[in-house]
Amino acid sequence: MKPTIDPPTQKFTINTQVYKDSICYQCPLCSKKRKINVKKILYLRKTIHIRCYCQSLLTINFLLPDHFKDKSQLVGKLVNLTRGSQQTRIRIKDLTRTHIELLVLGGHLARKGDRVMIHYLDSNTHKNIIQPAVISQIYGKSISCLCT
Repeated sequence: MKPTIDPPTQKFTINTQVYKDSICYQCPLCSKKRKINVKKILYLRKTIHIRCYCQSLLTINFLLPDHFKDKSQLVGKLVNLTRGSQQTRIRIKDLTRTHIELLVLGGHLARKGDRVMIHYLDSNTHKNIIQPAVISQIYGKSISCLCT
């Protein structure tokens, strides 16, 4: 009997953004997409090794959201420029350089893709901040925006 020889394992490195304690990635070889919850290992390790269904070995580097500004509940207002300067009171939940998550305190007519201005008082410098953004996702009264 001849011994069988396994094909060599292909190795790939993937950099992926961590969002709400989970990562999404796609295997470069077979194009299979997966979502993994990394909450238990997120602050212990910055890299994991995973074997895909196609037997390729993936090294996944976590890219953590940089520079969380404040975990406190900042209060401000959202001015929707796309819908005729409609103003709505908001509470900011998470704030980074590139992303803002907020909760609307009342009704809103905002839609995905609307251009908005977010006004709030910075808790560190006590200055009024005006941040232009685009709405990326809406879940009821919770809105996620990308800073422009």
